[in-house]
Amino acid sequence: MEKLLSIKEAAELLHISRSLLYGIAGKKIPCVRINKRILFQEERLERWLETRAVEPEL
Repeated sequence: MEKLLSIKEAAELLHISRSLLYGIAGKKIPCVRINKRILFQEERLERWLETRAVEPEL
């Protein structure tokens, strides 16, 4: 099983604030909710981030 990241770890990986991550978790960013905990699968976060990459115009 893949390691699950906490809000703090995921925010550091994405270079965003924890408060922003709380706001978009489950809406724009895939997450796993266990009771009140919000956790993130690192591989899914990386794939999500890759789909949002913007290529420079030539």
